[in-house]
Amino acid sequence: MPPLSLNELLNPAPVNPAPVGITTSLEELKGLLAVTSETSPSPPTNVQSALKTVIEYLETKGTEHVPSVLDTPLPILSSLLQPTQPRLRQHVKLNRVTLLSRLYIFDNADALVEYPESAPENPVGYLFPHGIDSEREEWQDMAYSLGEPKGWTPKTERVTSYLLLDDKGEEVLCRKGHWTCQGAKICPKVDIVKATTPHSKATRQDISDRLKNDIENKLTTSSPARDVFEKTSGLISAYRKLGCQAPLQEPTYLSQSEKAMKRIEDERRVRMRRGYAPVKETCQGRLSFEYNDRQLPYVACEHYNNISSRNHYIHYLDESFDLEYLEAYINEDSEEMDRIEAISTHCPKEHRDDSGDLYRPELLTLPCNVKIHYYKPIDEHRSRCPWAVMTVKGIHNHPIPLPQKTPPPVKEELFRILIMLREDLPDLTARGLIRHPVLKAYLGSKFPDIHLPTLTDLHVSLANRSHLQTYIDFVKLELYPSGTGWKGLQLLKANDDEKLSLAQHYIRSMIEIAYTDEEVDDDNNNGAPLRIVVCMTPCASHRLLQAQYLQCDIGFKRVQGFQEFELASMDRVNNTSITFCRVFVTQQTALAHLRVFQEIESIVLKDTGQSLKWRHLHFDPLRPDETQGMILSLAVDQHGGQAKGIGLHLQGLAQNNELREKRDIHEPHRRISDLTPYEHLHRLLRLCTVHVFRNIRGCSVSEDVRNKMRSLVCIRHYDWEGTIRSIEEEGGKAGKDWVQDKFRSGFAFEAMCWAKSHIPIEIWRSGDSTSNVVESVHSDVNSEGVHCTLVGGVQKGRHFDQVKMNTLEAIESSGVRPSYQSGHISESVLRGIKRKYAAYHKRLEDEDRKIEVFNKKLKKAYDAVLKKAQDIQTKRQHYASTDPQVLKAEQAYEKAQLAYRKLADTSTSLPRGSGHVLASN
Repeated sequence: MPPLSLNELLNPAPVNPAPVGITTSLEELKGLLAVTSETSPSPPTNVQSALKTVIEYLETKGTEHVPSVLDTPLPILSSLLQPTQPRLRQHVKLNRVTLLSRLYIFDNADALVEYPESAPENPVGYLFPHGIDSEREEWQDMAYSLGEPKGWTPKTERVTSYLLLDDKGEEVLCRKGHWTCQGAKICPKVDIVKATTPHSKATRQDISDRLKNDIENKLTTSSPARDVFEKTSGLISAYRKLGCQAPLQEPTYLSQSEKAMKRIEDERRVRMRRGYAPVKETCQGRLSFEYNDRQLPYVACEHYNNISSRNHYIHYLDESFDLEYLEAYINEDSEEMDRIEAISTHCPKEHRDDSGDLYRPELLTLPCNVKIHYYKPIDEHRSRCPWAVMTVKGIHNHPIPLPQKTPPPVKEELFRILIMLREDLPDLTARGLIRHPVLKAYLGSKFPDIHLPTLTDLHVSLANRSHLQTYIDFVKLELYPSGTGWKGLQLLKANDDEKLSLAQHYIRSMIEIAYTDEEVDDDNNNGAPLRIVVCMTPCASHRLLQAQYLQCDIGFKRVQGFQEFELASMDRVNNTSITFCRVFVTQQTALAHLRVFQEIESIVLKDTGQSLKWRHLHFDPLRPDETQGMILSLAVDQHGGQAKGIGLHLQGLAQNNELREKRDIHEPHRRISDLTPYEHLHRLLRLCTVHVFRNIRGCSVSEDVRNKMRSLVCIRHYDWEGTIRSIEEEGGKAGKDWVQDKFRSGFAFEAMCWAKSHIPIEIWRSGDSTSNVVESVHSDVNSEGVHCTLVGGVQKGRHFDQVKMNTLEAIESSGVRPSYQSGHISESVLRGIKRKYAAYHKRLEDEDRKIEVFNKKLKKAYDAVLKKAQDIQTKRQHYASTDPQVLKAEQAYEKAQLAYRKLADTSTSLPRGSGHVLASN
């Protein structure tokens, strides 16, 4: 054998070279070393060192079992070779016993081998590079199902391989694992001969061709009649699987044969569910095919009754099903089924068992004896030899498995992406992950040459969304082992309390209260326990301590099973909204709001060492006009439970020893502790005018009455009592109900009109007349996601509030605002006027359109009157006045006149519009 040149060594023979000798003499190797030493320019020193190491190794070990230099990929040389495809070597010895027919060498640690090539006699080998800390084992990447017999050699057993050497050429100690291909499961109705066609290698193209052939076969036998038949067969299969599904109530009497068949069917279902037997007992009633009195077909449980047992199954059918076959099956008419199937040439396969029943046959297992062996250095030697070897021996005699398994490296990459999603993870679905911007950015960077890459570019198995959802649920379970509900949040709070500093705490309080019957108020009649979660940061507590004009409101759609209470304000220095706390509650009762404000007070005291100060409670009698650091007003909607809860909280504060004997600033003859909850509200609460006007627009009263209602929102009213009477008299029942609703609330009128309240005029004018701020922060946080789980809602809220606090700190520390606007109040006023006038003009345009539509209808009715009048004149010219045709024309004229007058009378209820479009008379 002539010596190899350096070029031949570094650029080995092409794929599938002619077989060469297995051994090489020491003299040939020494000649090779001499040639490389004399080559100009001289090869790298590491190449010469590698050859010297091989020569030393052969001199000590002998050459009887050492692979040829040409055939054997030495790990110490692989760093010089960086091909994009694996390199191939023929006839390479793995150890003293095993000769590999082929050896594929990978230089990329991320290489995936899902369908490894195998051989019946001499196995095929795969050499993989390994990171020192990598726990990956490439046999797990295979699409084939592997199992028993399997196992690893004991740690004490000495295993080595000629392919796993250290940098000195010494064999390192290894562990050897072995597994067996478990074959495949197929339907016994398929072509067994075709299914058992052997294969030793497979590609994605082979799978694609197989699926393409299946689709073509289906298309060649498809027809509309077959589609109907298959749809009907699917419905029957669902009936057999589900049955009635109603709770087990009425007994069903079965014959002995029916009991035996039911037992067989139940055993079959348990096997199909891999041993799982449903715990829930359901109705065992038989399904029957019937027609109702309108001859509409339906399938119903024998226990169904339209009056007494409506929870049993009933399903009305349409003509898209083969009703004759369905009726024959349910009524067990075998002869009719045979007749229908005989003429249904579209049904290519048997679909009934020997007894004539439709069934899903158990899958037939095709065994396989392909063996997989895996060699990897023991932990102590992994740094010396960062390689691993896998061998595959045998021939698969079953269909090529579909690439439904996600290889572990891909799963690990997917898990890392999921963990990066942080607050989005608790509520994540497969569809949500596919469209998530983090995933899109990752795929775009990983596959820059693919236009709009998707998860299928990462691995085709991820096209299965149910499969993808299992990975999402797995990561959720890892991060939230107690779920994403109440218990999951309790665990999250415990972890935060343990690991985070006090300044980072967010979930501050979680309480669950089971009220007694005496404690349940009118708004809470379901008897369910009250659950409250208070979320706020210590930073927010300090800011709340300085707030003066507050707003609060309840949101309903962000967290499933909870309402979201928010306490917010406009930071008047920085002219930006701020949310002090968000509270998730399961009830909107007065007792719930009472406990919410008690918890907020407690948290603020813990964070700041100070309590909240309310103007009418904590004023200084010597300086009654001093309001710094006091809550001056609170804007709310008209929810009775919320208002009463706030009043109860203030009443409770007034019972403290420091305030018990204090005189009220507005009624000095009374003590603060003697005020009722609603009297406390008269000194604090403002009713949101937006809610008031919206409620007025919905009242079924005239526009004049609506204007009188609106006039009550004022500082002073010229005729309060007279306006109230006028609303009740002119507004009818709707007007009386509106007035009584305000009286019944105990605070509405006082919160609408300053003269009725005990709020100083300067505070009234300076305070918030709407709850727009808290409504806007509700809208902002809803953009983070709605219908969330409790953990997901809290996590998103945490992120939102942290961003808001950081924005405020950026304004205060650096003067950088969240927009290009200066933050001056004039800009807010300008925006408010624009929105108000835009809404006003839109309303006028809508009213003008209504007037135009009315005018068209009125003109049409008037034209009808004129036409009927002309008809009368025409009839009278040809017939006597008593003729039936003349009388009929006169009746039609009177009817048209009546319709016109009725329509004209409704013009008084039309809106006035802009004035440019006038209603016709």
